[in-house]
Amino acid sequence: MSFPVQTEVLAAIFLFACDSFEREYYKTPLFLSLVCPRWREIVQSTPALWTHLYFDPYDDPSSLDLLEHYLLMADGLPLFVKIIDAFTDVHWGTDAYLGRLATLCSTSARWKVAEIHMVLFNNFERLLDSGDTLAQLESLTLKWPLVRPRD
Repeated sequence: MSFPVQTEVLAAIFLFACDSFEREYYKTPLFLSLVCPRWREIVQSTPALWTHLYFDPYDDPSSLDLLEHYLLMADGLPLFVKIIDAFTDVHWGTDAYLGRLATLCSTSARWKVAEIHMVLFNNFERLLDSGDTLAQLESLTLKWPLVRPRD
């Protein structure tokens, strides 16, 4: 005899699985939503699953494309943000990169926890010049420099 797991219990388990800044885990809501229609419904109706934002276009170019989807799904909740801003010829100065960085900076009033790795100070200034306050911020970690080896 089997008993279905209550939706609230599954949502709590999913929240635990998604509670990480690390690159390996930030796509967890996407993977969970692929398991079955019921899980997809739970994931899509639980905004807290989408609050951990990982932005590293050098290591994971898909983080550029996923950013706006995560912000939409998070439905205004406070955000846990990790930004890896590595200077590379591949991304630096591209409209897609700078546009997504500006989008992320525009949400700074919702940041609860932020970990920011910056190579170039002018990008950090862009964060500060976003016009929003950091009223919800409880923890801020700044790391310089994060130097990536060239291929």
